[in-house]
Amino acid sequence: MKRIFFLAVCLLLGFSTTPSANAQNKEHPVVFLAGDSTCAPRQESARPKWGWGEKLELFLDGYTVVNKAVGGMSTKSFRDRGMWDKLIGQVEKGDVVLIQFGHNDEKVNSEEKYAEAFTDYYRNLCRFVAEVREKEAVPVILTSVSRRHFKSGEPRRTHGDYPAAAIKAASDCGVVLLDIEETSFQWLEELGDEESAKRFMFSVDGKDNTHFVELGATEVAEMVAKALKECGDPYLSSLVK
Repeated sequence: MKRIFFLAVCLLLGFSTTPSANAQNKEHPVVFLAGDSTCAPRQESARPKWGWGEKLELFLDGYTVVNKAVGGMSTKSFRDRGMWDKLIGQVEKGDVVLIQFGHNDEKVNSEEKYAEAFTDYYRNLCRFVAEVREKEAVPVILTSVSRRHFKSGEPRRTHGDYPAAAIKAASDCGVVLLDIEETSFQWLEELGDEESAKRFMFSVDGKDNTHFVELGATEVAEMVAKALKECGDPYLSSLVK
């Protein structure tokens, strides 16, 4: 019944893969980022750690990025702690909101963060999409960036059902999906264990295979920009150089 309700909300709000004519009339849309630490901005004291969102503007065609991602957040805690309200309160008609969560939603032992993939996580994504559409802005769902986890020389996936749940939410709500989990997994395959380490904080502390140094953040940002360029939506494609 809950799933039917969310699909009905999607239909009532007129979700589609193409922004409305009113949205497209905005001359200089802002690109907002909602996500976790893999995307989030860092204080200088945290360097050499970088979030990919800090590098996205390099690949856009003069558009401003407002990075509202926060370390440690899931779809649940990002809303419960008021961070989504602060973001959506700034969104205007024609803006774009990139939504990427999953790393922390899977933390089953955290009451604050845990959101099961095909129930709460799925519904939270759908609700984010609905509220962006209410602003006549353009929501985009991204799957999580792959962690650097190698076994017997091959990368292994670590996000369980969350990428599939994000893909389903995007499909059911009729919005663009950027499957960054898949493209970043291929990136790890191509780089291999040793070279990929140079993109992650592992190269600094020998243990962090989730967060990026500047090189990794830049390459993932380029990956996101390329996915936008090739997503098939003219409005989103036009944002990228």
